[in-house]
Amino acid sequence: MTTANLIKGNWHYVKGEIRRTWGDLTEDDLERTKGNTEALIGLLQLRLGVAQDEAKRKFEDLMETLTWKANESIDAVKSSAADVKSSAKEAVKTSAHPILDRFNEQIERAKNTLHS
Repeated sequence: MTTANLIKGNWHYVKGEIRRTWGDLTEDDLERTKGNTEALIGLLQLRLGVAQDEAKRKFEDLMETLTWKANESIDAVKSSAADVKSSAKEAVKTSAHPILDRFNEQIERAKNTLHS
């Protein structure tokens, strides 16, 4: 997931994380950047009073953390989905056996009736 995609698809969340990390930034500050990476780095440079490369490093570190969290969440969802699938499959098997047994019994009775 690229930084631009992370920001674009999750701007509300990313804004919140930026504000949690750098509390001096306001909602208006962030809205003016419209999620543009260069504008966000420039804003950090200005507000934190650091060089551009330092602001960029700090921003990229946060984006890397957010990407890692997003990937971790995706993995957790995939694992949960696999567990649900397995449980559902087992439930279907368990509930299908009695139905299949009754169906086979009815077939056998029908065969016996036809042959008598």
